[in-house]
Amino acid sequence: MRMPYKEVSNKRLSSVDNRTATANKETDSVQEDNAFMNKLTRIRFEQFNLSEIKRIWNIAQSGIKFRRQLDKAIAKCLIKGDVELYDTLIQIKKGEF
Repeated sequence: MRMPYKEVSNKRLSSVDNRTATANKETDSVQEDNAFMNKLTRIRFEQFNLSEIKRIWNIAQSGIKFRRQLDKAIAKCLIKGDVELYDTLIQIKKGEF
């Protein structure tokens, strides 16, 4: 049985509104960001709305900020001579931790 156009249209708008509300929400956890990014793998780029693109940008910016802080911490470890912490931070940077 086929749904009438209006019903399909309303269902699609509801889906978009739901995605917009999710994208506008400020994220506090990495798990929420991961879930959001995984959900976006099922959506074509042309269908992203502005709030989803903004959230992707914010996630990317927080990753850049983390890498900068990690590089600063590694530099401080070299200056202080803390070899154990340096090794741990290098493992984190390589994704081996």
